[in-house]
This record gives sequence, C-alpha cells and structure tokens, in this order.
Amino acid sequence: MMASVRKEILSVAARCFSVPAGKISLTRLAGDASARVFYRAAAGTGRRRRSLVFALYPPGEGEGITRWFRMAECLRWAGVGVPRAYFPCPEKGYLVMEDCGDDLLQTVVASASPRRVLSLYLRAVDEIVRMQNMRPEDYPVCPAWSLAFDLDKFLWELNFFLQHTVEGLWRARLSPAERREFARCFRRICLRALDLPFVFCHRDYHSRNLMVTRRKLKVIDFQDARMGPYAYDLASLLHDSYVSLPDGVRERTIAHYLRLLPDATGSISPERFREDFDMVSVQRLLKAAGTYGYMSEKGKEGYLRYLPAAMRSCWAILGRYPELGSLRDLLAKFCPSLT
Repeated sequence: MMASVRKEILSVAARCFSVPAGKISLTRLAGDASARVFYRAAAGTGRRRRSLVFALYPPGEGEGITRWFRMAECLRWAGVGVPRAYFPCPEKGYLVMEDCGDDLLQTVVASASPRRVLSLYLRAVDEIVRMQNMRPEDYPVCPAWSLAFDLDKFLWELNFFLQHTVEGLWRARLSPAERREFARCFRRICLRALDLPFVFCHRDYHSRNLMVTRRKLKVIDFQDARMGPYAYDLASLLHDSYVSLPDGVRERTIAHYLRLLPDATGSISPERFREDFDMVSVQRLLKAAGTYGYMSEKGKEGYLRYLPAAMRSCWAILGRYPELGSLRDLLAKFCPSLT
C-alpha cells in the first residue's frame, strides 16, 4: 500500500473511532477476482473493539465507487441485508463500509449441520426475493435499472468459456463443424434464458458473496447488479461450485422460492420453472467455468479445483434435454473430468 493511501485510511479511521491513528491496526483482507483491494481498520479490544472496511479502487474508478454506494443504499432501503455504506470518496479512490466479519457462507457451510445449511439457504432466498421485489418507481436512483443482460452479453460469456477453458485450458482444437455446433447450442440456451421475466439481478449471487454475521446474512459484491432472468440468482446460488450442498437442500430451497415467487414473474408452474431454472443454470455454470479457466491463465490456479463440479452439474442438466444432446457430447469429448 502506498504511504499516502495508508496515511489517508488511518486518518479517516481515527476520526471515525475518535482515537489516535497510532492505535489503529490495518489488515489486508482476502479480495475477490476484481482489482479492488480491501483493508480492515480496527481499534480497541473485546467489546470496545470497532472496525471498518476500506475498499480501494484502481485509479479512474470513481464512477464505480458512486455506483456501489447508490446500489447499497437502495438495497438497504428495500430491506436487503447489505453492508452499511458510511461514505464514498470517489475523488480519492476508496469507500468506507461496515465490517461484516470473515465468515463467508462458503466457509460456514463446510462445517455446518444439514439443518443449519438449509436455514442459511432459505434466508439467502429471502434476500433474492427482496431484491426481485424492487421496482424502478420505488428506487429511481438505483443503477441496476440502466443495465440488463442481453443476447450479446450471454453469448460473450459462453464464448469466453470456449476461448479460455475449452481451447485455452483443455487445449482443444475445434473443427469448423464443432465450432458451429457450440454456437448453435449456445444461442439456443441464451435465447431460452432471455425469454424469462426480468427482475433485479445481483449477477454473482453465491456463497463467496454472502457473509454470515450474527445469524444473519449480508449480501456483498452487488455493484454489477442489473436486470436479468428471474431464475438467474437462484441458479447462481444453488449451482455454486464453491460448496457441496447436503441432500435435499437444493430442492427444498427451490420450493421455498416458489412459495415466495415475486409478482414480476407472474404465474409459473413448477414444470415451467424447472426448465427456466435449468437453462439459466447451464449458462451460468459455463460462464463460471470460463472464469475458472481464465483465472488459471492469470496464475490463480486455485480456481481450477471448482471446475470439475461445475462441468458435472452442467452435463447432468443437459442430460434432461435431448435437443441439447450434441452440446453434452462435445463437453464429454473435451472436458477431462467427464471422461
């Protein structure tokens, strides 16, 4: 960290905590796949301990800071559990937020009982529904309304998978016919997913973006929220390769969502929902698989441990749809974990 940035953080934290800067500790936190860097500023011990998290953005990202702040405020007004945003400082490249601790849902699930896991996932669905019940007329300053998934974006994500995982990581050499078949299936999946009712969509709703704190959940990393298919966030949550869910949790969580189905989705039968959910899940899983391949190219090979689970989930879903059998065959041909 640059000395000037460190001095700025300590100065702000000292004013917030009303203590000398010398009594404040700074700890770098594990970040996400973005270029942002996070630090915890803390002072005191025991019940007197106070802490804040500073998110440092790359130069020129002031607009991103403003977007995060506005998104956080709108979500909080809608009753969604998000970190309290204390103040943004876009001109200096950082924002200050509530410290939600270190307990990712991913970490908690790894050692929790099945009953506890189910309880947490039902709460995660409650947060999805709160987000999906948001309306532009109620939260006109929310940045999510100005951005939406479209065919170009969905196809770009699937071609990213083709480039960085199939051709990059797996070193596949596709024939023209295989490339055309990938493109045909990708387009079919994307058009089917985009034919669903659109709602507020977190866009990256999984166990690494949910914090467990005081028996509540805090939703983080929501700055890229946009309008998207209603099943997208639920698919992201329930086909999350970072966790292995106990038997029955996925189906019971889906049933909970269907009981709370937001008004914007209209009336959807369980059979129709399953098809909607599956098509969005395939797109999301392949998108994630593309990210894992790309991150490995960048030297972050730890992401590769999650790739086999993503591919197995995708392959299993495709098995229910004969019209996508050729995509299933192509994945089996090139993906090492499926053979």
